[in-house]
Parts: sequence; C-alpha cells; structure tokens
Amino acid sequence: MGLVHDITFSFRLLWKNRGFAAAAILILALAIGANSTIFTLVNSILLRQLPFGNSDGLVWIWSTRTDRDKAFFSIPNLIDTREQATTLSAIAAFANWGANLTESGEAERLQGVRISANAFEMLGVQAAVGRTLQPSDGLAGSQRTVVLAHGLWQRRFGGDRAMVGRTILLNGGAYTVAGILPRYGRCLVPSVWSC
Repeated sequence: MGLVHDITFSFRLLWKNRGFAAAAILILALAIGANSTIFTLVNSILLRQLPFGNSDGLVWIWSTRTDRDKAFFSIPNLIDTREQATTLSAIAAFANWGANLTESGEAERLQGVRISANAFEMLGVQAAVGRTLQPSDGLAGSQRTVVLAHGLWQRRFGGDRAMVGRTILLNGGAYTVAGILPRYGRCLVPSVWSC
C-alpha cells in the first residue's frame, strides 16, 4: 500500500507545481534524445563492424617521430615492415589524394585515395563492375588506372557499365577506369582509388 500512496502523492505534488513538472519532463526528453543521438553515432562509427572479410583482424599502423605522435610511413619503411612482419599476413598503404575530375561536364573536386595495389585484395573487396586494382597497376611505367566509388559512378556517369575501360581525366592526366566498387554506404568515403 505504501508504493501506491507514494506514487499518488508524487503526482499530486507535480500537479501543484506544473512549471517544475514541465521543466523536468523537458529536461528528461532532451537528455533521452541526446543519449540516443550519441549512441547512434558511436554505434555507426566505432562499434559497427566494417564491411570487409575478417575486419576484426585489420590494424592501422603508424610510424612515430620525435616531433609528433603519428606519422605516415615512408616507402622504405613500408617495404622493411612488409619484409620483417611475422604477425601480419599483408600490409597495404594509402594516402589521401585530391583529384579534379574534368570529364563529362563541369570540373569537380573529388576526395580520392592512393593505395597500394594489394589493398583491395587484402580487404577482400571485389568490384561490382570490372575489377579492382591489381599488383601490375602499381608498377612503374604501367598505365594509370582508377577504381570509381559506386556513388560517383551513379551520379556523374549515370551508372553506365561501359565506363569500365574508358579513360577519364583526373588532375589533367588520363586514367583508365578499371572497375566500380559496390555500394558500401559511408564506410568508403573516397570517390576515386588509384595506385
């Protein structure tokens, strides 16, 4: 009988102090909304598994220097690490790359990535159309190739499957489209990938 009496008494007090009750309900609603929003962001960015095979086995390796905590690997350090690593099955490199697309209409600035040719194979990523980058694409003197993100392919080229094998201009240079990546949502943000 005590619990029912306490609840009834609480509602009577809240009814008498309507301003306090409204403020308390508003604060609770805002707190619950903020909590839900933060959890959604944390879940989508940190907790959700990446859409790659064996994604729990992926690691990000940084080099360290005396003037900063994190630095990118130099090419000689990358080669040494590949040769000496005994606990890693594969190592791939990447670097951000700003690319100006001047093909099919007005120029567009794209977010791109330069990656080592084994990166897609290491991640288990297959092209939706065409192929991904191959080791021969990264050799000196080889024809420059690029893989397009699904979103760019749909938006800029109308989803034309014949884009594979065509040449596009990026930063004034000719690149042959090797393939189109599948739709990965926001996981793979860059629009173009090249060696």
